[in-house]
Amino acid sequence: MKTQKQLYILQCFYFFAFFGSGSIAPLLSVYLNKSIGLSGFEIGIIMSIGPVVTIFFQPFWGILSDKTNSPTAILKLCAFFAGLCGLGYLFIDQFVWIFVIATMIAVFQSAIVPISDSITIKYTSEHNLDYGNVRMYGALGFGIAVFIMGRLSEIAPSIIFLSFFRRIADLFLCNCDDTEGEGCC
Repeated sequence: MKTQKQLYILQCFYFFAFFGSGSIAPLLSVYLNKSIGLSGFEIGIIMSIGPVVTIFFQPFWGILSDKTNSPTAILKLCAFFAGLCGLGYLFIDQFVWIFVIATMIAVFQSAIVPISDSITIKYTSEHNLDYGNVRMYGALGFGIAVFIMGRLSEIAPSIIFLSFFRRIADLFLCNCDDTEGEGCC
């Protein structure tokens, strides 16, 4: 029974993590063009920040997680700060500040997938569970978010940032403490 509860927590975690990403990633360039009026070149720069920052910060988060032996705490803090930084888009409309916000989001968001994958792979391996069953909930969350947020963003474009914050903040609020000793988020 406890294993099922922990599996459910991981599935929910992936669903919300990828729902958050699906709320913002596919729709950000449209928002930046139609609502802010950035040029294609500026949008290209903003959209390339995530992959570039990830190259440098994923190893940092992995090393920090290993050194402190606190992957859950790091995961929760990074989720919280990524969501909080996402709200910055609601208050800015200048390229330089959008660049700063996108960089800050990328720094914190770059920890979420690799650390959660590490925790999940460890847990599913220890309990002879299917990692793909957990990871599938991430794909489901992303797909549902793109569909829902795509529709809602036609009415209120800034809704994507509120959804991103809310879903990523849910990760911070996830009650994982009772399962941490078992290797589960």
